Amino acid sequence: MRIHHFWIPKDGNSEAEYEDACANNPQAGRFALADGATESSFAKEWAKILTKGFADEEDWGQFFQQPRSWWEWRSQMPKYWSQWLEAMRRRWQEHLQQRQSERGGTWPWFVENRIREGALATFCGLVLLPDIAKPEQSCRQCKESDRSATRHYFCLAVGDACLFQVRDDRLVFCFPVQKAVDFNNTPPLVCSQSRPPARPTAPLRWRVRRWNEGDIFLLMTDALARWFLSDYESGAQPWQEIRRRLLEPNTFGSVNPGTVSDDPLVAVSDSDSAAASQEPPTGPTPDLAENHVAQPLRHCQAATVTATESQERFRCWVAELRHQSKLCNDDVTLLVVESARSR
Repeated sequence: MRIHHFWIPKDGNSEAEYEDACANNPQAGRFALADGATESSFAKEWAKILTKGFADEEDWGQFFQQPRSWWEWRSQMPKYWSQWLEAMRRRWQEHLQQRQSERGGTWPWFVENRIREGALATFCGLVLLPDIAKPEQSCRQCKESDRSATRHYFCLAVGDACLFQVRDDRLVFCFPVQKAVDFNNTPPLVCSQSRPPARPTAPLRWRVRRWNEGDIFLLMTDALARWFLSDYESGAQPWQEIRRRLLEPNTFGSVNPGTVSDDPLVAVSDSDSAAASQEPPTGPTPDLAENHVAQPLRHCQAATVTATESQERFRCWVAELRHQSKLCNDDVTLLVVESARSR
């Protein structure tokens, strides 16, 4: 398995002003990204807490290893999500208390008002659940194209951060936004405060679906997701452009040709260490009807994207899309999870 993480701040902003966050734990099969809302305060910190908490919290691992039917998912998932979210809100409060202590114990009055309103972010998470129980059973609710897949994954989202699943060079699933026209300036958001005058957190959306070896998952924040769907709706295959421009060595036509290194784009670790995450410097459809049991991913390799060639490719590509008015000026984050085929 290879994991590629790309990010870039809004044009005109510094890296310190980047408010997206991304985390991954390939050994546990958990991946997440969040888009902090600029109109709220401490949104970057809130986005980091959400993604790291989802990827690294052992409680999530225990939850996803429990066998359950789709109806049990439906009844248990909202409750567990609410409990976890309250824990993340306490962590956000603890972070602010530490920040407050570091600056002498007080906040300006206007900062206190913004804290009471809460930080806001969109969120999208992916959990790979290999080695299901009774793989020979078919899922009546799954599409015919999914019947050959023998593993399951769980995806959840609040807002317009999106997940796309590609199999055999075909887009087989997109979530939660289905059409480019559905993106707007007021997406559902996760709030760091649970009481008034905080903005109410939007309901969680989730799915349980099938995946197979060789499938590719792309998680991206709204600006890039909107381009992806627009390009797909026009008849193109945007995942191929992502691969050509970002994942294949020596195929990117940069501004200064000849400077691209012969080194691989991604450095792959052979270790089986636990969680790995990258961050910048400063009512569901019943897709699953049978029980499953999730086991830890085996033979999983954690790929780390360098901040040199791969990031430069991403920056140049995003700048080109912005110049062509195909991409709005916003923080952009892309997480690519490539599952390996059995040999």
